[in-house]
Order: sequence, then C-alpha cells, then structure tokens
Amino acid sequence: MSVHSTVLGGARDVGRSCVHLRFTAPRPSPACADVLLDCGISVKPLNTASVAELSAGEPLHFPRLGRGLVAGISAVLVTHFHLDHVGGLPWLVETLGY
Repeated sequence: MSVHSTVLGGARDVGRSCVHLRFTAPRPSPACADVLLDCGISVKPLNTASVAELSAGEPLHFPRLGRGLVAGISAVLVTHFHLDHVGGLPWLVETLGY
C-alpha cells in the first residue's frame, strides 16, 4: 500500500490545518481510499491576508478544498479539538456537501 499526502491548509501559518491522504492498494487491485486529516479554520484576522491570498479568490478562513475532492473523501480524522483543526467541519458539511 502506498500513501500520498497533499497539504490543503496550515502549511505556512497557524490554522486552517487540513491534509488530504490517498491510500492506494498495490496493483492489480485498483482500490484506494481518500481521507482528510483535520479540517480547520484560520485563526488570523482577514485584514492580515496577503495580496496573493486575496487575489486567489479562495475562502481565506477555510482549507483549499473543492467539491470534486470532497466527493471522494471516505473519512475525516480529527487529531484534536481546537478550532484550527475542526472549525471547518460545519463548512465541509453544509457548504461543500460532505
């Protein structure tokens, strides 16, 4: 089995912690599972956002998730219950439809 990870938030600052993990079984089996590790919100005020963040058009307080990625998620694992790790869960469910 192999694991590929993609950081979707929280890599450069405190908050918005979210990592996408894809577990893939060895060939010939095509089985795989997609898991989110945390889904947090940013704890920094919006007025401290950089120009690059503002011009990207992303929701600044939430991880970089899209409906396409969310559709394949099998589970969300939470490391601990601080807002920077779980604050985006209502957004994940209510807005993105997980």
